[in-house]
Amino acid sequence: MTDPVASSAVLITERLGPRLRCILNRPESHNALNPELLDSMATIIESTAAADDVLVVTIEGAGTRAFSAGFDIKVMAAVAGGPDWRRHALQRATNAVASCPKPTVALIRGFCFGAGFDLAMACDFRLATTESRFAVPAIKLGTVYEPRSIERIWNVLGPTVTKELFMLGREFSSSDALRAGIVQEVVEATNLQEAADRWTTIPPGGVQAVFAHKRIIDAFGATSDRSAEFWAPLDALRQQSLEAKERAAAVDAFTKRRSAAPSAEG
Repeated sequence: MTDPVASSAVLITERLGPRLRCILNRPESHNALNPELLDSMATIIESTAAADDVLVVTIEGAGTRAFSAGFDIKVMAAVAGGPDWRRHALQRATNAVASCPKPTVALIRGFCFGAGFDLAMACDFRLATTESRFAVPAIKLGTVYEPRSIERIWNVLGPTVTKELFMLGREFSSSDALRAGIVQEVVEATNLQEAADRWTTIPPGGVQAVFAHKRIIDAFGATSDRSAEFWAPLDALRQQSLEAKERAAAVDAFTKRRSAAPSAEG
């Protein structure tokens, strides 16, 4: 059941049950990113924190040729102060995705280049099709990429793959990307939405545990501090789960299923 939420010239959002589906809608330019699209993306993602009925977010590109080919070169040339626009607009969007309290999944068809790659890497997970290609062609344009974005990508991929992307400008096929950890699964294009369903299904009794685990795991990469003050709010998340009604119901249901199952000796 599809529940339309909002749409604009450059971004379409709709609800698929508890999933918020965001579609970069500039297929004529391979979904190249411009200020309007990035601002719309940041605004809608930021709003999900307060949306209790949104449990997961997916981001994809319109059409079949590209997730996003990166920044719109024509807009970059026309907008005064281009470098600052690129930095601030992209950082707002990627920060919104990276800090989203709900799980985020990029669904990648075709090209995923430059700033589009940056946006995809801000997600928790990435699924690709067999035709997908990945690259950050900054060195081909004589450009030093935003250091904060490089750090986020380094945190996910490690130094060697990050150097391949930024120092060599290497282009990764979908199979290469899978081996490098850029994506978590590669499927045929016709099976991408089916794969998305698998990656965005949360057990009814596990919603708060999923959110808490994301917060805990993200906290590890945010600081090297491991003081009592660091652990206290994370320990509190566990304690809250132990006292939650949904956990009691889930444990009770699990116990009843185990009791009803035939024993190995029977």
